[in-house]
Amino acid sequence: MIASDTQTEVPKAIWIAEAGQSVIQPAVVVGRSLLLATQDSTLKSENGRVQAFDLGDGAKRWQNEFEFAGQRYSEPPVGKHSMELALVTTSSFDSDRGQGSIMAIEESGKIRWHSAIVEDRFSAPHIQNGIIYVTSGSNELLMITPEVSPDQVKRLSLDVITSSSAPTAEKSTVFIPCQAPELLAVDQNGGIQWHFEYQGNSKDWLDKTPAVSAGRVFCSSSGEGFLP
Repeated sequence: MIASDTQTEVPKAIWIAEAGQSVIQPAVVVGRSLLLATQDSTLKSENGRVQAFDLGDGAKRWQNEFEFAGQRYSEPPVGKHSMELALVTTSSFDSDRGQGSIMAIEESGKIRWHSAIVEDRFSAPHIQNGIIYVTSGSNELLMITPEVSPDQVKRLSLDVITSSSAPTAEKSTVFIPCQAPELLAVDQNGGIQWHFEYQGNSKDWLDKTPAVSAGRVFCSSSGEGFLP
């Protein structure tokens, strides 16, 4: 991991830190820490980590290891809590020995809460107005309000195969990326608002987290396309 100073005419590295594993997700800043989700690059890899590095000097502050699991996380829900948190989901590589999970990790590395909801696979999470949106398995949308209880969940069955990327919520609509050239929009009661099917290459899955702005939805495909 390399941190650079952009205040100079030519950016230069101010610190370099070794993660010891391959970085599998974009870095996230939580308080004064930079969080990385990492995984061994070997085929026999079974354990993943969330590692925290000091923003100032790159020193490793802590790491949490997850057996038989890989991690995904969202931007910290700034302003939703008294302390900044990283919202982390894991998915199991071995359903006989491990399981997926949803948790909130403080800047210090302490797990604030760990949901009792059990699934083998969770997508990356999205949080809006205190509600966590995450897909589980291959065809369910979960909605969790942790300030009420991280163990209580509203489940909606979906007629699509969901991807591991986070859904996006805008007002009362949730946009679901899919393992297909499709994008699904549902309301919070499970009603289908629309189901878009891309008529291009069947291999161009719309499996990345969509962006929403000014009444438009922007989604990228797993090929080279970008659709407004």
